[in-house]
Amino acid sequence: MPTHQSVGDGLVGWMRHRHEVYLRRQAGEPWPWPADPILQRYHFCNVYRELDRVTLWVRTHIREPYSESPHLWLLLVAARFFNEPSALASLLGARVLPVTVDDDYSAARLDAVAAGWRAAGHRLFRGAYMVRSRYGVPKGQYVAEVLQGAWAARAVVAPRLRGTLAEATHCLAQLHGLAGFMAYEVVTDLRHTAWLAQAPDLNTYANIGPGAVRGLNRVAQRPVGQGLGQGRALAEAVALLPVVQAAWPSGWPGLELRDIEHSLCEYDKYERARASRASLRRYRPQTSALQEAVPCGSSSPAT
Repeated sequence: MPTHQSVGDGLVGWMRHRHEVYLRRQAGEPWPWPADPILQRYHFCNVYRELDRVTLWVRTHIREPYSESPHLWLLLVAARFFNEPSALASLLGARVLPVTVDDDYSAARLDAVAAGWRAAGHRLFRGAYMVRSRYGVPKGQYVAEVLQGAWAARAVVAPRLRGTLAEATHCLAQLHGLAGFMAYEVVTDLRHTAWLAQAPDLNTYANIGPGAVRGLNRVAQRPVGQGLGQGRALAEAVALLPVVQAAWPSGWPGLELRDIEHSLCEYDKYERARASRASLRRYRPQTSALQEAVPCGSSSPAT
């Protein structure tokens, strides 16, 4: 494993080891899969976001069955806010999320179903994405209101989600409650649908978050906390892509810019754990795919 910050031994080394963990698990090898004690001990998301369990659930239960829905984008906004498969299944089953062209949306109806689910003792949200509601307002009610605002703007928003990743992210980020991070998560889901599958900026645009900036600083051997503007950070991530691709095993799936942004954040988390400067969730092997479903973020599993 990496012992210093460099592209070859640092970022690429971490990415390769992390994907090897996934491959060994998929091959049915018994745990512990990684030799590295940090990968054994803590939760990290996959190199490929598409392999994370909540994303797999979203693909199977939302992206694919509702691929023709004019409201697919709103379903994905809801999916990333709740990020809990069982809660999402309940909301879809209660038909409180619009699917067909004739469906409507009611924040009060969604809030009532969500509140009932929570009152029954079920988990409503997962904690990987920080959703801060207004003071004193239950999170479920707040998310229902955010979706109401998005629904009200659908005639303007939906047509702008079929061009470039950059435009789609900027458009969604203008909606109340989304901002850049959540907007980009939804756009990343749309990238794997007909809406944005042919976007011309798949490898030239990404929303570079704070964790990815720290990862870039580690690769460049700068002070970890040094600020980078979005333009500079994006340019550095774009420049990294072919370097990492050149060192990537030929038999593995190809890498896109999102994979670089995504991995820079996790690499920073790994280095903080290696230096004993991070408090991360411990990894424990589990057996239920639904229970294990955790998206990429600050506490994702190394599975």
